[in-house]
Amino acid sequence: MPPPVRSPEVSPVEVQSGPPRTVFVTGPRGAGKTRWLQARIHALRETRAELRCAVLSVEEGRTRMEEFVRNEPGVTFGKLVMPCMCCPALAGLPRAASEMVRATAAEFLFVEVPAVAVAGLLQEFDQALAWPREVVLCLDRRWATLRARPELPYFHAGVIALADVIVPPEPIATSPAAPTTPDAPSLTL
Repeated sequence: MPPPVRSPEVSPVEVQSGPPRTVFVTGPRGAGKTRWLQARIHALRETRAELRCAVLSVEEGRTRMEEFVRNEPGVTFGKLVMPCMCCPALAGLPRAASEMVRATAAEFLFVEVPAVAVAGLLQEFDQALAWPREVVLCLDRRWATLRARPELPYFHAGVIALADVIVPPEPIATSPAAPTTPDAPSLTL
């Protein structure tokens, strides 16, 4: 795993006692996972500015989180490459999460993961670390439409069943005054 990207003000500190509050954020591509993460990190850090957060992304390609952490003191970003979506154990999530938390003493660990791999990654994480965790599922319009059906496709039903919090799709902006962030339960300290 490449070294985590840190904002300039962050340095490794003593390890905190106990595991961090761990939040898995999942959903289809374009559903607003990164936007939700950024909004929640801002909200948490407004409550306590010295709060340390780590974000571990299992998403492929570039992400806006990398730029976000450069401008957000106290937030560390790491990327985990999953060589095969159907074989989550190849990614080494528990090891990467442990190393990142140990290096940063993060109080919150956010793991951004594609919906197609969330079940396997959660299973591996729970077996290896058994840290308390939550799952936030960000929906796009297609998933929201499927969720409204009386019977869901098997895959979608499985992912939705894993979620502790479901974030609806962002409303279509009809005017400049339309909201730009999802209305979802917020994480509190």
